[in-house]
Amino acid sequence: MRRWPILAAALLLTGCAARMTEVRAQWEAADDKMCLSSGIERGSNAYIACRMKLAKEYRPFRIDSNLQ
Repeated sequence: MRRWPILAAALLLTGCAARMTEVRAQWEAADDKMCLSSGIERGSNAYIACRMKLAKEYRPFRIDSNLQ
């Protein structure tokens, strides 16, 4: 009987982690689209600078501080 709370907590945390992965992918796609729509070529120094700038602008609003 005591294992149920632990199992429930583990399932809840797994769901949260999966959701954060999905949200991270959405942020990455949005940042990529923003930089590419400016005419910047993916992989160039300007692209990298654009992605870093976007990450710094939005980092305070993002829960996951590991996003670059």
